Formats: sequence, C-alpha cells, structure tokens
Amino acid sequence: MQSHPAAVVDLCSHLIEEHEILRRDLARFLHDEVSQSLILLKMNLLQSESSKSATDNCTQLIDDTLKKVRDRSLALRPSLLDDLGLVTALSWYLRNAPELHEKSYQLDTEPRNLKWDRTTALTCYRLVQRVVENGDPARGQTLEIRLRSSATSQTLSFSNLSSLFANADWAKKPNPTLLEVQMRVAQLGGTLEYLYTADTATGLRIEFSSKI
Repeated sequence: MQSHPAAVVDLCSHLIEEHEILRRDLARFLHDEVSQSLILLKMNLLQSESSKSATDNCTQLIDDTLKKVRDRSLALRPSLLDDLGLVTALSWYLRNAPELHEKSYQLDTEPRNLKWDRTTALTCYRLVQRVVENGDPARGQTLEIRLRSSATSQTLSFSNLSSLFANADWAKKPNPTLLEVQMRVAQLGGTLEYLYTADTATGLRIEFSSKI
C-alpha cells in the first residue's frame, strides 16, 4: 500500500469521522422528522372528506416517498449495522443497491454469524459501498466479496475488480476509490494488499487486527 504522511492520514481520518457524523445526523433527520411528518399527513388525508380517488392517489404518493426516505436513510447510516451486525447490513445493501442491479455479485462470510467491533464493521461497510459503487467486474464475471474472521484477524477481500485498475498508472496515481480505500484502511491501522491474476491487478485484500 502506498504510504502517506502521518499528517495527511490524520486529516483524512478527521474528515472521514466528520462525514460519518453528517451521515448519521441526516439519516436520523430523514427517519425521525420527514417520515413522521409524512405519516401524519397520510393519517389526516384518510380522515378528510376528499374523494376516494384523490385520497388513494395521495396516500400512494406518500407510501412511495416513505419507502424512498427509508431506503436513503438506511443507505446513509444503516440501523441494521448497529442492530443486527455487518453481515445482515451488507446483505440488505447488496440486494437493494441500484448500482448492482446489472452486476453479478457474491457475498461469502465465514463464519456466517461473524461479529466485528462497531468501528471495524462500519469501516468495512463503507469500503464495500465505495468499491461496489465504482468497481465493475469484467464481462461475464462475478464481483466476489469475502469476509473472514479469526481470533487474530478480520479480513475483507474483493475479487474480479478489473475496472479499478484500468489506468496503467494506477499504482502511482490511484483513482479516488483506491485512495479512499487506502485512507480508511490506514485510519484503523490495517493492511491493504493488491491481488493479481496473470500480472494484472484484479482485487483487494484488507486485514485488520481482531478486536473481539
């Protein structure tokens, strides 16, 4: 992994933490304020004297909006991650991520009920989001995401991500996705290894010391 000055890593860590706070606050606002207001509006409409067709149209619009708010709120700061853990949160995200609708993917976890500390789990969730949003498998291949946990280490790896390494000079000038991966891994003191197939980089392997 490319090394970065300590001051740069500290600054990036601070920015990442601030970003997470903004995500959390916005998700809370969407869930607690906007959703509650829409629910109250729907209840008032149902009790009003409007025509049935008008009421039905309005309530359908509200239901659609509520679903979008819930989905966006979960994408910003998934309550599933805090409540049910990393595997459940990632499974939900991968099923619902718009950027995956035309991609083939596979999530493989061992053990299936692995439990990571909150900080590492959140970092890995963000890494998966970032890589999935910006990395494409080669035609006909499956994007493979693996989580492994042992008494000493926690590992996240991606396979078949050739698009992240399309630039011949990627090692010296990493694209924004790879740069963010490097910074997030460095923030937790982890290690990042690039995986190769026939001398071509096609994947990532990220390892953190186990805190469980």
